[in-house]
Amino acid sequence: MYKSLAFILSIALILALVLCVYLNNSFKAEITRANLFLLDLQNARSNLVVFVLKAGAQEQQLSLLSNKVSQLTRTYEAQLTALQKRLALYAGTNANASPTSTEALGYQRYAAGLASLIESQEMLQNTRARLEDQQVNAVYASFLKNTLTTMEDNRIITELLVDRYLLDWKKQIELMNPTLNRIDRLALIKKTENEQAEIDQKIKNRLGDELYAQYIDIQQTQKAREFVVGFNSRLTVNNIEPLSDIQRKRLIALAAEAIEKMHARPDYIDFEALPFDQLSQREITTFKNYHLALNSWLLNQTKTLLKSAQRDIMKTYLDQNLEQQLTSLSFTLNMFQSKPKK
Repeated sequence: MYKSLAFILSIALILALVLCVYLNNSFKAEITRANLFLLDLQNARSNLVVFVLKAGAQEQQLSLLSNKVSQLTRTYEAQLTALQKRLALYAGTNANASPTSTEALGYQRYAAGLASLIESQEMLQNTRARLEDQQVNAVYASFLKNTLTTMEDNRIITELLVDRYLLDWKKQIELMNPTLNRIDRLALIKKTENEQAEIDQKIKNRLGDELYAQYIDIQQTQKAREFVVGFNSRLTVNNIEPLSDIQRKRLIALAAEAIEKMHARPDYIDFEALPFDQLSQREITTFKNYHLALNSWLLNQTKTLLKSAQRDIMKTYLDQNLEQQLTSLSFTLNMFQSKPKK
């Protein structure tokens, strides 16, 4: 009997030990799971902190960009207002006024001084920084980021693109010289195109054929892309929802088509090649009419693409761009006014 009782007690002891081991292991497993859960929770909190910090940084960058665009918009509006006031002073100008007038000579000296100023080192550095920020990055940022694999390639291509834009900027300054005739102006335009072609060859040598083809596709829609970047910035200034990626791509295609339509018109006027003293009200009226038609076409094409608030800003943006160009042309006409064309 005692042996049976001892056996039973032994079995009970063994079961108790097994149960203790099981419970201990189970408890350890629960502790392990709790620790893993705690670790996951800590990681989640850390990720949340990083996300909040990144979101804060992005919001700060967006705020800085919005402030910058707002400042540029105010500067543009102030310049346009000043130019309109200046134009009003010429309201009674004699129709037979010539470029030998005091104002015209003053403008000629101003243009000559500006042309010499662009060669100064400080002016070049400031201009290059502005061109990289406002034009190269605006048009080519995505291409540079997504296709170039090294920082060296990115920097070299960026510098070459700045060089290309700088040639355009210098050309516009030199074309302000009112003494240039049509042959001089065409020669200057051709010279700039040849120098830009040399830069394009350097870009091709660096990129290779495949990436260079992508670059050319972007370059051919450069003006359209600059227009869309400016419009998108205007949306930001007015606290309107910015363009989605699909909207942006479609609007670039539409703007490029509008530019092609303009250049294809039989009455298209190349104002770069037109000497100041050959400008007349007829050219300005023609320019106004085909831009009004193209603006109307573009707005009509965006009926389903843009939201109502976006289209309102688009109309204002188009109207202001046209107003600025017409004011500049009228200012030039009144300063270097030629005899009316029959």
